[in-house]
Amino acid sequence: MEEESLSQSISQAALEGKERILREAERLFSQRGYQAVSIRELAQACGMTNAALYYHFQDKEDIFYQMARRHFERLASALQAALDQAEDDPRARFLALGQTYAAHLRCRQDSAHVFAEAMRKLGPERAQALQTHFRRHVLKVVVDALRAGQAAGQIRALDPALAAEAFLNLLGVLRFHMADEPSLPEIVAQLVDYFLHGVLDATAMERMASTEAGEAAEVRCGEGA
Repeated sequence: MEEESLSQSISQAALEGKERILREAERLFSQRGYQAVSIRELAQACGMTNAALYYHFQDKEDIFYQMARRHFERLASALQAALDQAEDDPRARFLALGQTYAAHLRCRQDSAHVFAEAMRKLGPERAQALQTHFRRHVLKVVVDALRAGQAAGQIRALDPALAAEAFLNLLGVLRFHMADEPSLPEIVAQLVDYFLHGVLDATAMERMASTEAGEAAEVRCGEGA
């Protein structure tokens, strides 16, 4: 019983130590940049030795890698929570996703440059692993939303994974509008409408469809002649 209690105490202490390192790393990276922060400085900020820090992480790259994984998981949880609370129609659901993603970008705007800098320093294996983690968590939430819309007959047949990437890439332009905070919800709403309805006027789309149908009929007639 005592051994079990001791084991639990050690596990809890290890978890707390790892969390402290990740928290301090995020703070220091945001303040000074990824490249400028050394392992020694990070260990001192955490109140531990270099050896203690290396007990939890292989190197600085590993620290950032674990930070990014947790970052993606938290974003995915926030997106899923927003979906669960949204009304059951496509616009409401994707508007909830868009507003949540915008809030996430706003909170992270001061550290976005750090993320980009560190990503360039990652080795190919970890970079690929992070992309996979992003797809399994963040992208999956959007893919599942699209598939649910397809199952309900609300969204047409398309590749949900490709459409999910298009949606998140479209929301990426919000990075250039963080200073326009009062109008940010309106910008998100516009982007969601662009995604769901495109940019062509409905009448123009009908004309194009009619023209294409007429041309196809002429081709069939020509083939039968």
